[in-house]
Amino acid sequence: MNVEEIITAELREVGGAVLPPPPPDVAMLVGRARQDRARRAIRSGASVVLAAAVVLGVILLGAHLGNPKAAPPVPNPQPTGLPTGAPLAAYVDEIGHLHVDGVVEDGTDWVDNPTRFGDVTVAHSDADGNPVTLFLGGREVATLPTLFTNGEPEISPDHRTVAWGEPATGTGFIVVARLSSTGLTELGRLEVPALALDLDNEGHESLVGVTDDGTVSYGGIVGGHAWKPGGQPRDVNLPEFSDNTLPGFPRDAYDTLVSNPAGTWSAWLTDQIAPTAARNAVEWTTVGFQQPRKPETRVLITMPASEAHLQIVAWEDDTHLLLTVGEEETAYHVLRCDIETRTCEHAPMPPAS
Repeated sequence: MNVEEIITAELREVGGAVLPPPPPDVAMLVGRARQDRARRAIRSGASVVLAAAVVLGVILLGAHLGNPKAAPPVPNPQPTGLPTGAPLAAYVDEIGHLHVDGVVEDGTDWVDNPTRFGDVTVAHSDADGNPVTLFLGGREVATLPTLFTNGEPEISPDHRTVAWGEPATGTGFIVVARLSSTGLTELGRLEVPALALDLDNEGHESLVGVTDDGTVSYGGIVGGHAWKPGGQPRDVNLPEFSDNTLPGFPRDAYDTLVSNPAGTWSAWLTDQIAPTAARNAVEWTTVGFQQPRKPETRVLITMPASEAHLQIVAWEDDTHLLLTVGEEETAYHVLRCDIETRTCEHAPMPPAS
């Protein structure tokens, strides 16, 4: 035998000694097939769930960032003829008389619709110094000194603590007082020079709010502070001045956004009407409502064509919004919208007296 024949014979001998593996068990093959199908189903289902999560996340993120195109609410159209509700509790008539809870106050220098905080009414006058007057019920109880330009007093949740920013030469003060039927009792004042800075100065600070116990919050884009009469100011985080001041609101809301006295709802005007030669004022057809930082609570109320010239937004109380229709310089009327029922009505004003 040559070498090749010898090697071939040895390989044949070794190969014959190796037994082939037994055939696979049928039950095992079926079980593996089921496992493979299950794994594929799980992977497929996970992909669907993941895709759905991504889509849902995009929708929620869009709403959270204030994208008006993200899951927009369905407007609540009002009937062609709105019903007539209760007369306004506080308003300024067309000749400048202030009406508060059925009482006509002295003077004809009152401007704008007053703001209500429970039984407290805050009214503005264009008399010398542009004083701000506080009414308890229908009775005048206090007049604040001159405030900073466009300044508004802050009223606490119990409607009995008042805070305001008071200018002085080159500086400013935050003043806190308690309100009663006999007037204001000052609790303390804090000098805050940043109140007097120009509004376009990044160091400018303003008053934000006041609690029942007299603690005020104030600040600006560089930081926030809190102070209680009798104590020292301390630094705090104020979301009002962060980059996410009003998350969830549509971008077109910022120009007209107004919050109710409790800060639980905000309202704005939308769907702007193009100005015309006859009506050159900026007007809107729809009012939006939403709880701060909760875009899922957004509600839109669209007015009938006869009422679709909205201009001014002011809260009558925590659940009712007042809208003016028309131009204040001529004839106009007031609508009252209820955030709980999502309906609107006429809010009549008795004739001027």
